Amino acid sequence: MNSNANIPSWLKLPSSASEKERMASRALNKWNIPDDVVVVLLGGQAERQSRVDMLLAIYGLLHSLYPHNPELADAWPQSPNKHFDSRTPVKVMADGGLPGMQSVLNGLCRIGFG
Repeated sequence: MNSNANIPSWLKLPSSASEKERMASRALNKWNIPDDVVVVLLGGQAERQSRVDMLLAIYGLLHSLYPHNPELADAWPQSPNKHFDSRTPVKVMADGGLPGMQSVLNGLCRIGFG
């Protein structure tokens, strides 16, 4: 029996760091993040994999919350949000590093799950 059979596709992350980075790069591209902000979001080598994992979690959660509207899911990170004092989630993540990314993920959980 395949133990991954009931896992949503957005949770099926590859085990290789390079494939995760490619997936994160595609997500950031869909979010229309400028290159200089991508550099900030990905951070240095010490935190890079944690940041990539967090970005993929955010991307996956967005697409699970808005499964019938991928355009909205991909526009959300660049949209001002009342949960972040009218800042964009990208700004929160860029300014806050890993804690900022966790804040965005927590905010998405509150939006989606109350």
